[in-house]
Amino acid sequence: MREKNNCWVSAILFSAGFFFWLWLAGDEPSSLEEIYRGGKIILRPEMIIDGSSLPPGVLFVGVASISFDTLGNIYFLDFSDNNIKKFDSGGKFLKVIGHKGQGPGDFSSPVSFDVAKDRIFVWDMGNRRLSALTLEGEAVISRDISGLSGRPQRLRALPDGDLVVETEKIHFDDPKKPQDVFLEVLSPDFQVKGVISSQPVWRNKHIRTEQFGLANIPQPFSPDIHWDISPDGRIIIGFAAKYEFGVYNSQGKLLLSVKHPFKPVKVTEKDKKNHLEGITFFDGKSIKKGAPDFIVKNTEFPKYKPAYSSLLVDGEGNILVHPFIEEEAKQPFILDAFSPEGKFINRVEIIEPKIDLFVRETRWQGRHVWMRKIDPDGTAKFIKYRIEPFE
Repeated sequence: MREKNNCWVSAILFSAGFFFWLWLAGDEPSSLEEIYRGGKIILRPEMIIDGSSLPPGVLFVGVASISFDTLGNIYFLDFSDNNIKKFDSGGKFLKVIGHKGQGPGDFSSPVSFDVAKDRIFVWDMGNRRLSALTLEGEAVISRDISGLSGRPQRLRALPDGDLVVETEKIHFDDPKKPQDVFLEVLSPDFQVKGVISSQPVWRNKHIRTEQFGLANIPQPFSPDIHWDISPDGRIIIGFAAKYEFGVYNSQGKLLLSVKHPFKPVKVTEKDKKNHLEGITFFDGKSIKKGAPDFIVKNTEFPKYKPAYSSLLVDGEGNILVHPFIEEEAKQPFILDAFSPEGKFINRVEIIEPKIDLFVRETRWQGRHVWMRKIDPDGTAKFIKYRIEPFE
């Protein structure tokens, strides 16, 4: 009789525990889309990789981007240190891949990279080549950029191992002509398979002066092309002159287009002042702050800002757009979320910490996002955040 009673008690306790677990699980948002519907999110830190994660003599000098392999290993492309630093999924340091040089597997100012399948793909700006390495850093293949439409700016890998490379053609012989930006699809051995998008943009004016030679003058608030790749390999491309973007397959076929209403935001005198005062230049003797006269003269400010300043795709395929808004103080912490099918979910505010998701080093990993933080002493740390609803 005692054994029978104990069995009943155990069954009751198990059932109670099971239903309590179901209640907790039911309280947890099932997706990022559900979290975005609440309109406010927080970023909960779950892992930090910083200088203390590295062995003696190894430093983070100037990380340009982050990527992951299918095992969850983490790769940091260190532009300034001319190498890639590899960690396991738990944040344990594994190895340094590459070093400064011109030989196979060497780097000279690598500015963009990605990992797909069993390869690391790198745009090596100083050596003017695209390189492929194994996940352990062994050189596989490289090629120069002569067959591309312009100079590479950024690359991302598709799930099948193909690459999307953003290239830019500058017309130095005609300073009144905008740059042409292309999105080109390359095979894993860097053969060009096609151009899926091209767009003229006014990123910079290039003029010659007696004092500075060829000068590069940024054109603020000029509409630009923005793009990212979804986890299932679709390519999201937008040109921010209007609040529009399209979703394409890797052959460049438009799968769907999205248009969203927006209120144009005026470029203010404060915007102009902040831009010109933030420019630094070398006058031949020292670095000066504040735009010299020839830059002021050749900088054109539009009446209105573009519809948005950036877009990216989260780890579940939702499309996040960074709109310009009139509330300047809230601008960095606002995003518009769209489903993978392009349906508007909500305008979302990042409540805590106050952080801008739309920076170059941001990289999504499932429901988590990796971001760089610079401490007051100038040292960098990389934080893995979990996205949670703000209660």
